Amino acid sequence: MREGFGKTAWTLTELCTLFREEAQRVGAVVQEAGNWEDAFRYIIELAKARGVSLVAISQSSLPHYQELVQRLAQEGIQAVLPGEAPAQGLRRALTEAGMGISGADLGIAESGTLVLVRGDGRDRLVTALPPLHVALFSAHQLVHTLADAMVILKGWGDGYPPAHISLITGPSRTADIETALVIGVHGPKEVHILILKEREGKEED
Repeated sequence: MREGFGKTAWTLTELCTLFREEAQRVGAVVQEAGNWEDAFRYIIELAKARGVSLVAISQSSLPHYQELVQRLAQEGIQAVLPGEAPAQGLRRALTEAGMGISGADLGIAESGTLVLVRGDGRDRLVTALPPLHVALFSAHQLVHTLADAMVILKGWGDGYPPAHISLITGPSRTADIETALVIGVHGPKEVHILILKEREGKEED
């Protein structure tokens, strides 16, 4: 059970349902994946369906990214890794990528919002420049409200939230915690969110 405003506790199933409803309300596509294999299969099938030959991957936020790179290569899809690529020409490469893939540190159920903390500016470009963004995170990373998320983030920063926090709510809605939300000006035109049911090598019932 998860504590939440206006309700004594929220089950994981309730949080998943609420997140899906709110994310879909703002235009995101939300799917559940039983494990990483299912998630990678979804990504590859989506890339093929969209005719994507180049993807960008935020390796600092995405576990098992090396396996994904190998799987993509087997399908003839090239991957750009901002953390390993030279700075010169990186922005152009990310702009040319047909898909950006990242993890997410938290999901806020009440608004269908993704919270990204890990990584630097290069990783954030992965979620902003390609026209299609795919984000993956565990169902156990869901919280009910932004206030709940801030409590967790402060715990990660010794009582203070991290200096750089990105909030993503649906397509073309990207904001920094220090600035106002901007809609329809920058960010991907399409967002797919994969919620993994697997945790520590086990699938949830």
